[in-house]
Amino acid sequence: MSGSIRGPSGAAGPLPLPGPDPAPARAPSLAEQLLARRDRAEVARLGDVDPARLVAGATPEQRADLVDLLQRGHTGKQAERAIRNILRSTPVDERDLVLRRIDLGNDEYTVDKLVNDDIDNPGIRRDVANLVVESRLREATKGRTELGVVTDFDDTLVPQLDDRYRSRGVIPGMATLLKELEVGPQGRGRSGDIHLVTARPPGFGNPAEKLAGKGFPAVTVNRGNLFSVAFDIGGEKARDIARIIALNPKQKFVFFGDNAQQDAKAYAKVLRDHPDNVAAALVRRVDGKVKRDEKDYPGVTFFSGDGADAAKILFDRKVITADQYARVAEAARRERG
Repeated sequence: MSGSIRGPSGAAGPLPLPGPDPAPARAPSLAEQLLARRDRAEVARLGDVDPARLVAGATPEQRADLVDLLQRGHTGKQAERAIRNILRSTPVDERDLVLRRIDLGNDEYTVDKLVNDDIDNPGIRRDVANLVVESRLREATKGRTELGVVTDFDDTLVPQLDDRYRSRGVIPGMATLLKELEVGPQGRGRSGDIHLVTARPPGFGNPAEKLAGKGFPAVTVNRGNLFSVAFDIGGEKARDIARIIALNPKQKFVFFGDNAQQDAKAYAKVLRDHPDNVAAALVRRVDGKVKRDEKDYPGVTFFSGDGADAAKILFDRKVITADQYARVAEAARRERG
């Protein structure tokens, strides 16, 4: 038989050479199998008694998803031990990837909530907090600590009382400004450093989902409660921010808020208590008018406009570059219409 075949035109051509044998399909790891089944009980059991087997072959993303699975719902002592063991068995140089993945769910299931709310046993809580801080400090020694952001929601990112921008649905330029701060001047920053601290209690929807629908980057969510809304919004926000800083002791943050509630009070306290963690604290004037009490909040910068005005302040302070400022200003111009 001739070593040729006929193509569609009838012309003879060489026989195709046999290709390499296809690679055998990779067997899913145990973690993948349990995650696919959402088998929370077995994840808790194995994480407690045999964590090495549970995480064998698991990627940092899968380890984060195991923690997330355990974090949702009631975290009994077995689940708490499993969470600690999963993080402890993750090499410290990979643990930051796990923690960032946990913080990228665009919801309130965050590292902060895990440590401070979900884990009840004091010893396990202390162990998990130490594992988080160890990872953050390792990143700092490598020069990989990135700028963080803490922001309010209403009238800081999305207009509520501000009639100037209500028809736009967003404060112009703020989505682009948060993106620029997240990725950094070289565009290489990792996600997971933007924290939404809002007085809105549960029951008012997920603000992170609303922001995602308006083009904002992923955020963690730290909510208020009915007591704080009624009596002490500023104090509650300051306490929530202190928890975030405690888990990120070497990180600097840019703070965004507005003067419709008590953001200036909260940020002034953070400036007093944690000055080394503040790159800038900016508060929008919702009606654009200067208020007499602004002098009571030293270190807090008030501004009357939108994201372009905030970006100009940050550019003047060398927090962002000229190119970043230009992109924010252009986005704000488009969004104003």
